[in-house]
Order: sequence, then C-alpha cells, then structure tokens
Amino acid sequence: MAIKIVILDFDGTLADTTGVILRTQQGTIKELGLPSRTDAQCTALIGLPLDVTVKTLFPEGGFDPALYQSTYRRLFKENEKLTPAPLYEGVLDTLRILKDRGIVLTIASSRNKPSLLDYCHRLGFEPYIGYVLGAG
Repeated sequence: MAIKIVILDFDGTLADTTGVILRTQQGTIKELGLPSRTDAQCTALIGLPLDVTVKTLFPEGGFDPALYQSTYRRLFKENEKLTPAPLYEGVLDTLRILKDRGIVLTIASSRNKPSLLDYCHRLGFEPYIGYVLGAG
C-alpha cells in the first residue's frame, strides 16, 4: 500500500523551537513574579497545549491562567522576532521531495493555528503543505 498522506508535527519535528519556547516560558514566569521553574521542568512540557502546561507547571494556582497565556503569547512573538526558530537541516528538501512524489503533507500541532500558519509562511512551507491543523 502506497503512502498517500503524511501528518507532521511542527515543534521538534520541522523546526527547533525549544530555545524560543524555553525563553518564553522563563520570561513569562519572571514577568508575572511566579515561583521559578527549572529549564528541565519547562522543556518537559513542550508539545502540550498551553493551558495544560500552565496547570502542570503551577498546580497550586493562585494566579490568572488567562494572564499567563496572554503574556506567554506576547513574549513568544517578541522572542521569535529576536531569535527565530531554525528549521532542521533538510526539511524543505524533504517536503519538496515528498510533495513531488504525490504525497499530501499536513501539519497537525497543539500550537495554535495562527502561529502555525505564520510559521508556514515565514519558513517557506506553503507550497508543500496541503492542510494545517492547530489548536484554537
């Protein structure tokens, strides 16, 4: 049976977003004056939806999760402009080859859809990706 569709994750599969996510998590924690968390605690949660990340990092609560999420999203945009997440080597060539072979390429991620679409545009994925599915 021939492969007809490939569904790809974004973070850690197509682009190395670990650095920008970690800087954003630590910046959000600092800006909101929350108890510190280690880099290992933050990076262990990459890939989870942001609301789950917040509840896991701070199960004790005591702050507005919506404020955490809005602060995180603002800082992420700032951090991404300063130090964009790099593509892994060979990603664009691989996407091109797969599309040339008639394989439909899709990105599915817990990252929000506007962020995914922005990445697809900026990183040159648009000619290769047939569908993008993101959270929210």
